[in-house]
Amino acid sequence: MLGPLIFVVLLCSKLGVTDEDVKDFDVFRLFGLFRSLLEIRPEDVKTTDVTFYLYSRYISNLKLPLDGGNIDVTKNTKFIIHGWIDNHNRSWYHHLTDEYLKKGDFNVIHVDWGRVSKSFYVSSAQNTRLVAHFIASFILNHKLALEKVHLIGHSLGAHIAGFTSQNVKQKVGKKVGRITGLDPAGPGFRNVFLTDEERLSDEDAEIVDVFHTDGGVLGYYKPIGTFDVYINGGTRIQPDCRISFTEISSAGELFEDS
Repeated sequence: MLGPLIFVVLLCSKLGVTDEDVKDFDVFRLFGLFRSLLEIRPEDVKTTDVTFYLYSRYISNLKLPLDGGNIDVTKNTKFIIHGWIDNHNRSWYHHLTDEYLKKGDFNVIHVDWGRVSKSFYVSSAQNTRLVAHFIASFILNHKLALEKVHLIGHSLGAHIAGFTSQNVKQKVGKKVGRITGLDPAGPGFRNVFLTDEERLSDEDAEIVDVFHTDGGVLGYYKPIGTFDVYINGGTRIQPDCRISFTEISSAGELFEDS
C-alpha cells in the first residue's frame, strides 16, 4: 500500500494539491480524491451542488434554501467561497467567520460547491460560471441589498465571486458592493486573450480588493482589483505556511494533523 500511496502523493503534488487540502483524509479517501481529480465533468453543476450555510452571532450552520429563507436583510452579508477541492467545513472558513463576528453581527454565508470542485482542474475552472449562477440567484431570491453584499473568494472562488456579480448585474443592472479575492487562481485565467468578463476584474464590484500570495505559480500575479496587495511580494514562499507535498519526507507526515 505504501508504494501506491507515495505515487498518489507525488501525483497530487503535481496537480497542485497541498497538504492542507488532504490533512483530514485517510488512505482510502486520498485514493478517492485522486480518482476524482482525473474526472472531466464539463457543465456538471446541479442545484444541490451549491449549498449555503448561515452564521451570525446568534445562528450557526443553518442551511438555507436557494429560493428564499430567513435572513436579516438589514445586515451586511459576507459570502465565503472556496476554491478547488475544498468545502465549507475547512478550518479557514470558520476562522474567517469567527473574526468577522468579533467585529460585528454580520450575516456570514458559507458557500459549499465541494462536489463540483473535486474534479480535473480544468473542469472545475470551467464550471465556476455555473456555480456563480446559483450564488447570484441566491442573492436575488433573498432580496439582499447589493451594496451590503461582500463576496470573499479564494483561488477559483475569487473568479466565482466576479462571475456572481456579473450575473447579478446582467439581471438587475447593478453589481455587488465589494469583492475580496484571496489569491485568485492563475491557471486557466492568465491567457492574455481573456477579457475582463472571463475572470475577476476591477469592474466586478464597487470595490475589488485582491490579495496575492502565490502569484505566478498557482495564483494570479498581475493587478486585477481596484487595489491589489502583494503580501511578501505576492509569490512563494510565504512565511509560516504549512509544509507542501514536495517537503514531505515520509508518508506519516501527511496525516500527522488528522
